Amino acid sequence: MKSESGAQAFAELKRSQLAAAAIDGAELVASDYSEASFGDASTLFRVGRVLLRFVSDRGQEFLDVASSTAPTHFHRFVAIEVGMGWKTIEQVLAMRKPESLDEILTRVVKHIEQLDDAFSEERGPLTRARAESAARDLGRRFVDSIRREK
Repeated sequence: MKSESGAQAFAELKRSQLAAAAIDGAELVASDYSEASFGDASTLFRVGRVLLRFVSDRGQEFLDVASSTAPTHFHRFVAIEVGMGWKTIEQVLAMRKPESLDEILTRVVKHIEQLDDAFSEERGPLTRARAESAARDLGRRFVDSIRREK
């Protein structure tokens, strides 16, 4: 599959997932596909002030979130959830397998208005700081849990 058609196919698949999750008005911003890198792909959509970046990396899929006012500062959705108080670190660490994007998108649609507000020009810096702090805390707690298991 050529990179261009691979990127288009990945973007259409993610557009379908967004539609199935009832996330309306998603505007495709960019899409990329690398046949040489195990079919890794990414695609970026804008929903209001929220940027949703879908990433497929060696068969695993992730959702990263950013603000259209700071489009280079992406955060894993789980860090946003912890930073916003929608999930605890303990809930995240208790997960035994990665969640599907469909499960994650169910929660995104539930919080899409809050996300749009949180990524406003006024509140965006605080939201990014919370997500960065949550990501650091998650990483630290994950490493600590691995060390305890040994």
